Amino acid sequence: MYSMTPDEDFIIDFVGGEFGTDVVVGAGFSGHGFKMAPAVGRILAEMALDGEARTAEEAGVELRHFRISRFMGTSE
Repeated sequence: MYSMTPDEDFIIDFVGGEFGTDVVVGAGFSGHGFKMAPAVGRILAEMALDGEARTAEEAGVELRHFRISRFMGTSE
């Protein structure tokens, strides 16, 4: 299965809603996910266990762009 978001960037975020910060999602990687799996896996694990992604913050990586909410209010 070839999965990709409409803007061709992946999603790294908490599911939110009734799940709040109890469930995280990493999706839409298509063919690029394999090369980023170690870093993204660690970030998702930290989010699931600690509620924050310290590794991304320490590395200066801004995860805001990868939130699900970027599709709210669009036809995408």
